Amino acid sequence: MKLSCLKRVLAMPALLLTLAGCIEEGYDLADIDTTSRFMVNDLVIPVNLDAITLKSVIDIDEDSKIQIYTTADGRRYYAVKESGTFTSDPITVDEVVCAGPIIAPNTIQIAQLPEISGGAAAMSMSYKIDPSESEFVYDIENIDEAIRSVSSIKVKPMAIVLSLSTPDMGGSVASLTFEDLKIYMPKGLTATASAGEYDRATGLLSIDRLVAQGAEAKVVVTVTAIDMAANGSVLNYESHSLNYGGKMEVRSGTLTVVTTGGELPATIDFTTSYDFADIEATAFSGEIEYNLSGVDVNDIDLSDLPDFLAGEGTDISLVNPQIYLKVNNPVGNDRLDCRTGLTLSAIRNSQVSATYTIDNPYFTIGCEKGEGPYYFCLSPSNPADVLPGYPVNELSHVGFGELSGVLSGDGLPSSLGIRLNDPCIPTQTVADFGLGKDIAGVDGSYEFFAPLALEDGSTIIYTDTEDGWSDENVDAITIEKFEVSATATTDVPLAVKLTAKVLGKDGKPIEAELSSIELPANAKDFPFTIVLGEGQTVTNLDGITFTAHVKADGQTALSPEQNIVLKNLKAKVSGHYTKEL
Repeated sequence: MKLSCLKRVLAMPALLLTLAGCIEEGYDLADIDTTSRFMVNDLVIPVNLDAITLKSVIDIDEDSKIQIYTTADGRRYYAVKESGTFTSDPITVDEVVCAGPIIAPNTIQIAQLPEISGGAAAMSMSYKIDPSESEFVYDIENIDEAIRSVSSIKVKPMAIVLSLSTPDMGGSVASLTFEDLKIYMPKGLTATASAGEYDRATGLLSIDRLVAQGAEAKVVVTVTAIDMAANGSVLNYESHSLNYGGKMEVRSGTLTVVTTGGELPATIDFTTSYDFADIEATAFSGEIEYNLSGVDVNDIDLSDLPDFLAGEGTDISLVNPQIYLKVNNPVGNDRLDCRTGLTLSAIRNSQVSATYTIDNPYFTIGCEKGEGPYYFCLSPSNPADVLPGYPVNELSHVGFGELSGVLSGDGLPSSLGIRLNDPCIPTQTVADFGLGKDIAGVDGSYEFFAPLALEDGSTIIYTDTEDGWSDENVDAITIEKFEVSATATTDVPLAVKLTAKVLGKDGKPIEAELSSIELPANAKDFPFTIVLGEGQTVTNLDGITFTAHVKADGQTALSPEQNIVLKNLKAKVSGHYTKEL
């Protein structure tokens, strides 16, 4: 900007040069000082500055991680927003498998009953069946560590085959007929028998009548579930093993033997034998605890935040930042909760510089909606305005007081790492949980949303410059007094320190101390004056830069409407003008 108002003053050297031309050439002027010096008093320099706005400091575009967001009541502010997804490995609890035990046949002698009947071609005899028992045990090993206790299991249909025979009768036996047969098996079986009725409460298999051809009769009991607790079987979690055993006892009954001929003896051998199929459990009831694995959450990239946020003396705070989670519960239909902790890490120079953890060790993903989805907001306080896509009536708040300081520290972090701490299905009672099959793992997404503020003591610097004043005449002025007066209006809800620096022809500040002024928060037409320090001088003046330093409080969000407007600016200079004629 040209100092047109100086022109009248600067015309004086030209007049003197004209007068010098009237002196005769014969005079020797070598010793005459031809330098002219004029005093300049309170010369007014007009200065025009546009409003200084935070929008001019934070330069964003549509791809920037910082954007302007508007609240329901119309307030606008700057915020960082970043999103990502995460999954876990499938959930699998191995099936429980155990080979059937081998049981030796058990033979006893049974005696005739008093009633005897026979015929010419055949002879029959009834015998009283005395108690006969055999023990069995399934040694179940390598049980999945997710199974904490077992009360019952469902199994692929497995057969327990009971064989009753009179082996010493040979081929003379025409038939065996059992009546009122009482056989005790383990309690708590879900089973059906090829003959008779099984009572799972008592374990009694009652057979009114069983007729077999030849010397052997068989009963097949098909089992589809086993109540381990009813039989007293307990999981040894340390060894991940369980012994399921008990007794098979033929308690009583009557056996009528019909032969094709010959006299029947008073006593005969009676043999019971059992064939137990393998256990292949497809589901269990009891307690489960499962550690989710393979949960990998993408880092939050902060590499393209505006440069001014990384400036010296700038310490970023976040005004009630929020992490929104939308996550499923893969075992929700099994009425099981999941839970996890969460830690954020500030990463600087590829190293974790600080960690921040939610207030409580973990939060719970419930099961009231089955597999969900479930919605969470992790933040220092419950936000009044919620991001779209997160139903307010379904949103659970998780306290995260440390989150406000996640960007604070020595320079901005390049990224934020998100880690789910010990994600798991905590120890819970489960009913008929499937074994040996993959269940899709946890599947979710997050949004990191953080209104920007600066920590207490940090500084936002607003600047504006007016230059282009320099020419040969301005360069000849030595300024001894410099005074700038104006009125200030701000929309900044914080105190503002206003300073100014005069600029030289090289565009750099001139080493000259100017006074500063503090503007109150939300100032309206606040008058102020900035002056050059006493005893200082300025030469080669080309312009002036105003700088507004806003001291942050750590609580006020940055807004594009935070403006500083300087009006009625006047710059007055006094000094002397020196020119070689």
